Amino acid sequence: MKKLILFLFVALFSLGFVACKDDDNSLPIEEKIAGSYKGTLDIMMYSDGTSDGVEIAKNFPQKVYLYKVNDETIKMELKNLSVIGLDFGTIAIDEAVVIENGDSYSFTGEQELDLTDKNLGKCNVKVVGEVKNDKMILNIEVAVPAPLNQTVKVTFAGNRLTGGESTAADITAFTFAEGMGGNSAVIIQPQINGTDITFMVADTTGTETLKTLIPTIAVSEKATVMPASGVAQDFSGKVTYTVIAEDGTQQVYTVSIVQTMSYYDFESWVFHSAEATDDEGNIVPSDLDYYDPAGWATSNSALVLLKGLLSACPMDAVGVGEADGRSGKGARLVSNDSKGMYMLTVVPKVTAASLFLGEFVVDMGNTLKSTHFGVPYYNQPQTVKGYYKYKAGETYYKTEVSGSGWSTVVTGVPVPEMTDSCAITAVLYEVNDYTTEWLDGVTLYDPATTNIVAIGMFTDGAEKSAFTPFEVSLNYLKAYDPAKKYKFSIICSSSKNGAEFAGAPGSELIVDDIEIINAE
Repeated sequence: MKKLILFLFVALFSLGFVACKDDDNSLPIEEKIAGSYKGTLDIMMYSDGTSDGVEIAKNFPQKVYLYKVNDETIKMELKNLSVIGLDFGTIAIDEAVVIENGDSYSFTGEQELDLTDKNLGKCNVKVVGEVKNDKMILNIEVAVPAPLNQTVKVTFAGNRLTGGESTAADITAFTFAEGMGGNSAVIIQPQINGTDITFMVADTTGTETLKTLIPTIAVSEKATVMPASGVAQDFSGKVTYTVIAEDGTQQVYTVSIVQTMSYYDFESWVFHSAEATDDEGNIVPSDLDYYDPAGWATSNSALVLLKGLLSACPMDAVGVGEADGRSGKGARLVSNDSKGMYMLTVVPKVTAASLFLGEFVVDMGNTLKSTHFGVPYYNQPQTVKGYYKYKAGETYYKTEVSGSGWSTVVTGVPVPEMTDSCAITAVLYEVNDYTTEWLDGVTLYDPATTNIVAIGMFTDGAEKSAFTPFEVSLNYLKAYDPAKKYKFSIICSSSKNGAEFAGAPGSELIVDDIEIINAE
């Protein structure tokens, strides 16, 4: 949901707003207005007819630049804007008319914003900004028409910089000191490689311990870091730290555990809350809450969007969840009937559940790019073994798409002669940078992808009513070089052709006791 709204946020800053202006003398723009402003953004989204908004961002650090165009107009820029994982680069308002009001300088405007290129139609936009005593406040309101019927409100507040502030925004040291939290589980201290920080923990370290690790962080002089040093974070997944220089320059670091596990029993699960609240503001249970198995990524966050925003799936639908395993708990993957529709992107008739080593980041522009397959890997995998059960859904569908924009028609077409099957894939590939490079649901299957070193696929995905052994042998396409950087992923899907938007609703895969066999 956040990504849908933030597309609006990008577009509205590309406009020049028309405002009433005073035809009196020229204004002291260079002396009183132009410059760099360091501050924060708040973004709220409101559904039509409601007063309770959804918080998209709060106190998000940002810089705004105001430049003199002439004696009565300014240009505004936001450089290197990145919000909740979306990188928008530099965004500019080429011209805004300035009005003097005593010791303050304001600009206001209202116009229709054409977002047809993003399939959002035409939105009414109101802008009010003011600079006073080197402080700026900017308010933006965007009315999104049907079918979304939403209002987005953006507020920026910041102070004008002198120009002499430091631009340094580096993490200079990152350690886990003995005697703090669960830090004794760390067997190799963090290594800083550019903006990628990795460390190792003992194989026996549980999820609860990973939630108690407390880092000590040193940063550039006069810079700050978010989250703060000395505060426990949940390192069962990647943790992002943002360093903010004195002048507002930002640099993002990603901290993760180097993959050392070779066996997964699916006994530990990590809770993700939708943070639904009652009338008093207390967080309460929600159908949008979910669990992921520790150390694994899933498509569950996409299912939250399908249930909560698009109403494409029932609220009690399950993507990946706990199940009775071969021993203790296992991981259950279920393909869901998501109706088939168009809402900024194609929503297929059938949405397969996926479980993999890597990271899931929703990409509404191309949902297949949401799966960031792979974790840093320092061994040479040869075989992946485990156990599975599988039950195919009753009716197999393929998804047909015609038209474009809001005229796009998405149809689920039954294919009676087809029976669904599951898929389990293992892949090892080269990277130059662990943080910024990955394979996804497009590049993994693209013949033009050249960095795959080894790959293997489980070919017998037929129904099994009892837990049955499976084995995936990796076929090496290139020689393994221990001096190079590699990422490795195991990918499980409840519908083999899910990446082609095909499968059967209700298909169910359960996996357990997965083991990676590495070369000696």
